Formats: sequence, structure tokens, C-alpha cells
Amino acid sequence: DTNNRRSLAILGDDERTQVTTKTSYPIGLFIGGGRYCSATLISKRVILTSAHCIYDRVNERERATKFYFYPNVISAADINQNNTYEVVEWHYSKDYINAPQVSSQNFGPETTHDIAVARLNTSTKGEFDNWMHFGYDTTLSAPQTMETAGYPGDKTWATEWYQSCNWNI
Repeated sequence: DTNNRRSLAILGDDERTQVTTKTSYPIGLFIGGGRYCSATLISKRVILTSAHCIYDRVNERERATKFYFYPNVISAADINQNNTYEVVEWHYSKDYINAPQVSSQNFGPETTHDIAVARLNTSTKGEFDNWMHFGYDTTLSAPQTMETAGYPGDKTWATEWYQSCNWNI
């Protein structure tokens, strides 16, 4: 139900804006089993996505036997053979599979384990040789700016959206 997804996805005013030019965000579309999700490159061959994109907890099975990653997509017109990477290996936590089911109206225990890592068949190439670096800094002070970009389910298919906001650490 789209209305339920919207209520889960937006906290406060919806200040997301559609990305209309190619950026340096190292994200892309992750597709498999009739579902699309956001994914982030964390190296030239490894992506980070959500476990629910790979594993269907309701039907207790993986959503597909093949998954694909399309980097730097800002609209469906960007999806083509030149930027298609097959996912050849994926991993997600058993804690995600075994977490108690909760109503779709609430965030529940399974959201803390909703993470997956996947390896691509080959390294990304061309204009998309950028990836996300992970780390932390204990000296940061509040407020900090948080930026998110992705492909929300309540927007037009394969369109990238962005939001920036301040938050206290």
C-alpha cells in the first residue's frame, strides 16, 4: 500500500527534490525479483543495499536468483546495457530473517538488521568510479548535515531523489 510506505518513509515535511543532473553520489538502482531498491557502491565491485531487497520475509525466500545494479541512474532513460552489472554474490544477516514480524505501520526490530552486501560481476567503469567511504569521527559536534539520495518507492520508477537536513549527534 503506497500510503503506508509514505507514512514510513517521510518524517515531517517532504522536502525531497528530484535529482535532474548526474552527480557524484555513488548510488544506483538495484533490481531483482520485481523489486527495485537503492544501493551504494562501497568499492568498485561491492554494493551496500537493504536485506529486504534480496530476501522476502513474508514468503521466506530470496526474491530472485539474479540481481542487477545500474549505477548513476537519475531516470529510466539511464538504464542500458552499457551500465548493467550483474550481482554474482550477496550476503545478509540471519538476524534479519529471524527478527519478529511487525505491522507495516511501524518500524520494528527487523529494521536494525535490514542490510545486505553484494559483489558485482566486474568493476564499475567510466564516469562512475566513485564510491562511498565509511568511517566515523568522535570529534564531530552538533549540528551536522545529513544528505540522503535514493529511489523512493512512492515516486516515479527509477527517479533519484535527494534531501539534506541538519541533525544533532
